[in-house]
Amino acid sequence: MSYETQRKQILKKMAQIECMEKGTLTEEYRERIKDGKTVRLGPYYKHQCWDNGHSVSRRIPVADADELNKAVDGYHEFQRLADEYAKITIKMTRESKMDGSKKKARIVMSGLLEETDEFIEQVQHQFENDGTWDMLALEIGLREALLKDGCHILEALLNQPNSLGSYAPDEKPHDNRSRRVQSLLGSFELSRGYYNTKSGRIFPMDKILGLTDSYSPGLAKMMCLAAGTDGSYDEAETTLRIYAGVVVPASQIKKMVSQIGPDIGQWTRTRKESRCEKVSTLYATYDGTGVPMRETETQGRKGKQPDGSSKTREVKLGSVFTSQSFDKDGIPVRDNDSTTYVAGFEKAVEFGSRIRQEARLRGMDIAERICILGDGAPWIWNLARINFPDGKQILDFYHACEHLTKLATALFPNNNTKVLECVDKWKKLLKNDKVLNIVTEATKILPHHGPRRKTALCEMGYFNKNAKRMMYSSFRKEGYFIGSGVIEAGCKSVVGKRTKQSGMFWKVTGAQNILDVRCSVISGTYDQYWQNRRCQQLNQLKIVARYTFPRSSPAPSQKGCDFISLIGFCAINHKSQGQAC
Repeated sequence: MSYETQRKQILKKMAQIECMEKGTLTEEYRERIKDGKTVRLGPYYKHQCWDNGHSVSRRIPVADADELNKAVDGYHEFQRLADEYAKITIKMTRESKMDGSKKKARIVMSGLLEETDEFIEQVQHQFENDGTWDMLALEIGLREALLKDGCHILEALLNQPNSLGSYAPDEKPHDNRSRRVQSLLGSFELSRGYYNTKSGRIFPMDKILGLTDSYSPGLAKMMCLAAGTDGSYDEAETTLRIYAGVVVPASQIKKMVSQIGPDIGQWTRTRKESRCEKVSTLYATYDGTGVPMRETETQGRKGKQPDGSSKTREVKLGSVFTSQSFDKDGIPVRDNDSTTYVAGFEKAVEFGSRIRQEARLRGMDIAERICILGDGAPWIWNLARINFPDGKQILDFYHACEHLTKLATALFPNNNTKVLECVDKWKKLLKNDKVLNIVTEATKILPHHGPRRKTALCEMGYFNKNAKRMMYSSFRKEGYFIGSGVIEAGCKSVVGKRTKQSGMFWKVTGAQNILDVRCSVISGTYDQYWQNRRCQQLNQLKIVARYTFPRSSPAPSQKGCDFISLIGFCAINHKSQGQAC
């Protein structure tokens, strides 16, 4: 946090102190003997302070004691804040004293607000003529003018001499090269020097600012965010134009996601998770859903088309969340903001390792108990057995009910009334840990031959095989969820809404990239990724400066020019401030 920010925070706290009084307030009690007994009287309050060089004491009524005590505390707190303010100012003053060769160049701010000044003059003139305000035009026009002027300020700040700061090598750079930078405030020209190394040309300024191609990190972050939350890249383009006031083609947004997506996917596997804490129950649930693919991605793959071909590829979606509380009916409640998602097109075995890693990041090793929720697919339980051997396995109740309907339909064809009666009866058995009773009843009325017998046997086998995962009454008593609604909804909201829109056909890499971004956004780790990316870029630059360009002075500190923070400072104080990682 910068010194200026710290001082502003202190002044704000000082302004919130509404009453003050010098001195101290003491509380006293007195004892008297009454009727042969010692009686304690009080409390009595005494206020003592220095006044004109003399110690002055006065009695305070009990009714005024609390208010005076608050005022005395306010005075002491004000003194403490004043001392802290002085210390910070002294430190700032000492650090600002430096040799003339090291003094930072200051840009001249005059003339950088031309757009805003001109717009204000036009608006004022229009008001004098019309006698009223056009608020819509005023808002839009002022916003555009401020963005243009902000871009001019940004350009002036970043094109100052010695703008590399502590990352500047001792060696002089070659002639400056210009590039057009796209930022949240608009596009501007950036002139920066380069250095020749064995690995080619290096532009340290690009690394310091965190540029991706020609885009600033603030704009790159917003491009990926729009792409990950909107339904398509075209919608993301519209969102940026309307809400951010920047024009970025959909093709460039897609290109940005292709660069950031793999990095987010890799970082997600090794990130430091702040939500890793001991919880009563940690849930892991996963499922698969099809994503429409281009023909080149489905050649030779079996599918559900009439000719046996496939038009989709299965993406596996995993979710981890926690639960520590219950509602008034004793039903477990999912913790707020505790759900994280991972998605991938890899094989089941590889995805099992991925969902286990996510669970470990979320605190699997310290959780009191672990539960795996699934829809009954064999691969789900195989992964659970390998990756969560101590976890409680629960088959989704609503999938089990779907299989009850299939079984009843096979036993009572063309008799919907009987099917509904049978399903209602079996649901009650299912909720009371009597799944095997369902199989027993179905066996008595099993058809002797034909396809209906085959279907019924298949469904009965389903219940026999998963009987231990259908003890729903016991699961409820133990405080577990019995439905996998989180992952079922995730397949629609996380995967479906972004990759299954009309006319969409993907390549595996493209779909994986956008899903990595979308999972990070929905999981609440997106901002953390960009903070980590910033620190990694500065660390890489330190390595380049240390080993590519030897320095006689110590290696540069992590203090650098944070491009995202810089935009905010431009809009407020027009000052360039360093930001520590």
